[in-house]
Amino acid sequence: MIEAGESLMQDAGNLKLDVGDILADQVGTLSAIREQEKAASEGRPGRKGLSVIDFPELLGMDIPERSKLFPWLPEGGLSMVYGPRGIGKTYFTLTLAASLCSGSSFMKWTKPVKPVGVVIIDGEMALTDLRARLTALLIAQPTKPLKIISGEAIFAKIDRDINLVDNNHQSDVLTILDDNKDLKLVIVDNVSCLFSGLRESSKDDWEKITPWLLAMRRRGVAVLLVHHAGKGGDQRGTSGREDLLDTVISLEKVHGGKDSGAKFIVKFTKCRGAYGSDVEPFEAALDLDSPELWTWKPVDESTYERMLDMARDGVDSVTDMAEELGVSKGLISRLKKKAQEAGDLLPGKFIQVPEDGI
Repeated sequence: MIEAGESLMQDAGNLKLDVGDILADQVGTLSAIREQEKAASEGRPGRKGLSVIDFPELLGMDIPERSKLFPWLPEGGLSMVYGPRGIGKTYFTLTLAASLCSGSSFMKWTKPVKPVGVVIIDGEMALTDLRARLTALLIAQPTKPLKIISGEAIFAKIDRDINLVDNNHQSDVLTILDDNKDLKLVIVDNVSCLFSGLRESSKDDWEKITPWLLAMRRRGVAVLLVHHAGKGGDQRGTSGREDLLDTVISLEKVHGGKDSGAKFIVKFTKCRGAYGSDVEPFEAALDLDSPELWTWKPVDESTYERMLDMARDGVDSVTDMAEELGVSKGLISRLKKKAQEAGDLLPGKFIQVPEDGI
């Protein structure tokens, strides 16, 4: 501590350095000292070298089962949802938060095994809008904590934005989690505005965030990062951001459909530990006037209906239909055959609806 103090005094005398930078540089050192002190006070051993586990020992270990909040979201799981601007990413994540803290279903997934507390770290939305959305999306009252860290509220207090690259802000989040063991999910909305100073295309820059994410995983707290899609449709920036994640969800535009608020295709591009129908792609649409809020249907069913709508508008070739709907020609050919057998389309090479179906 004396050495850290001397270093702080030396830097403080340098008028060319920023006060915030000086303090940030000392956080890592002081945090390490604090952890050493806690270990000693709790009777935990100090640092030891690396050790190995023999296979027979592994077989005999009592390893707790990793429970799941939803099939694709394990406790302590690290995940990301991304999509283009305005598609409804925040509605997706706020509904997830409302479902978990109230113990209600989320889209096609049934109720969680148990309700859990959620922390929403929001870097962009006005607090009034955030309150209005959460109120609309809570179909049942929370039975576990729902906590908000609002960028707008933080700026009003300290005249600075939240920056989760800052060790102090990372430490503040961990302290909130340590003070309330019911909190099992942290939603970070979104990567672009809450990790200021990182180059999105730099894997090395993003690796600076890894220790913080792992610190939450070790606490059994899941994290859901919200991010934007790039021009090519993948999550924007380095693909290395996905290396550590258990689950990656892409929200994609519904091609050929009518724009009606939050409506998208939910597609899992990565998922550890969940299989089958739980992670098959589906179309979801939000209707705030409906008691259930969200409606959903399998992608094949959704594409079938949109194909018929496009056929009524005059799109009659497999190639054009696939391009309009953003799917493969193989899928359109399969759905065309199914529709012809059902009588929804006329037989033949072209995609044509019967006259009474126009």
